[in-house]
Amino acid sequence: VAMLTCMGFAGLGVFIAVLVYRVFLALLGGIRTCLLTNPASLYLLLPSYTVLIALKDEAASVPQLAQHIRALEYPSHLLDVKLLIETGDEATAEAIRAETWPEDTELLILPSGLPRTKPRALNYGLSRARGAFVTVYDAEDRPNPGQLLAAARRFAWDPDLACVQAPLVGVPRTGSWIARHWALEYAIQFGRVMPALSRLGLPIALGGTSNHFRRSALVAAGGWDAWNVTEDADLGLRLA
Repeated sequence: VAMLTCMGFAGLGVFIAVLVYRVFLALLGGIRTCLLTNPASLYLLLPSYTVLIALKDEAASVPQLAQHIRALEYPSHLLDVKLLIETGDEATAEAIRAETWPEDTELLILPSGLPRTKPRALNYGLSRARGAFVTVYDAEDRPNPGQLLAAARRFAWDPDLACVQAPLVGVPRTGSWIARHWALEYAIQFGRVMPALSRLGLPIALGGTSNHFRRSALVAAGGWDAWNVTEDADLGLRLA
């Protein structure tokens, strides 16, 4: 009984410590840094930007994806969009060909092979990327139109910066209790906790999309682990 009581108090202590730590991160993450880069001068010096999008049996998502990629507020002639699909995914290929994309968009069909995973597709696209910066989107994403410009501004402000994680905003399809709490968890994780970890210089487990990389740093880190189902978190730790 005494041992169970001690274990109970120890577990409670750990829970309270984690709770205090999370509250501390949430408070610290609320502090914002003001960037001094002049937006007008930045626009004149923008480099090419590669956008990697891996799709697998996602023909239905292609129209809204094309719409949001066209809406990006970045010079279209500097965009290097790579749409990555698996061999045999004809439905997605046809849906892609039916849409209008920025002028330098390229449909890349991966050669047959294993594993048939998103990180393998991203590595294939990275090997053909031309941009100084690289970002990753998913087919269902609706990126903020100014996201690429904001990331380029952050990279220009800090030449040693390897990666920028844009905040992911959960948009629940229903108003259920679980859906609302899922959206709240995303808001806290990407709006408070991750900025706090960055401010403290601690490793960050990246989200699976809206990551922006300096291509040289991404290549130096070895890209994504094709066999890792949490390749985003893994890459964030390796970059740190």
